[in-house]
Amino acid sequence: MIKVSIIEDQEDIVKKIVSNIHSSDGFSVVGSYAYGETAVRVVPYDGTEVVLLDLGLAGEIQGIEAMIKMMAANPNLRFLVFTVFDDNEKLFDALRYGASGYILKQDGILGVISSLRELIAGGAPMSRRIAQRVLSSFRQPSHKQKVMEQLTKKQNEVLSLAAQGLLNKEIAAQMGVALDTVKSHMYAIFKKLHVNNRVEAMRIYLDK
Repeated sequence: MIKVSIIEDQEDIVKKIVSNIHSSDGFSVVGSYAYGETAVRVVPYDGTEVVLLDLGLAGEIQGIEAMIKMMAANPNLRFLVFTVFDDNEKLFDALRYGASGYILKQDGILGVISSLRELIAGGAPMSRRIAQRVLSSFRQPSHKQKVMEQLTKKQNEVLSLAAQGLLNKEIAAQMGVALDTVKSHMYAIFKKLHVNNRVEAMRIYLDK
């Protein structure tokens, strides 16, 4: 029997979830909490295995902060976020700080049990909209990649050689261009990358 705690400040939603869990095999409800402060004091120590967590709670401690504190006290807890928030900031913060799944209230209560089962089986349950957002984030270039794409082919070559430790005159010899040409490329690179020297430029290049 998997023990579930519910952290949710809307009583009507709690009642529906509890009813669904009680009518499902394999789960039991340990407790429900409207305040993050209470959950942080109790949930890590009461035998809970899975936490169904809303991100917007009554009180000062909100969902993500509560999750961080509970995980610090009990790293074995698993968290399934069940919330109305579908913005990127809350989504990726929740996943970054330990959520194993992220489902939206807009999709209804009925999906909670199947999502809990998926999580227990080792999956990462997500609403379709959320899953699409997560996948698209991997396809989008990072900010550094976007910055690097502003450089011309020659500027990339200059920066690549600089990152290998070559001095300007050595870069000029390698590329078969004048030293002043290399310096001009470097100046353009600094402007595009918004840096003041070659060390900062190389750090961005190596971290891209």
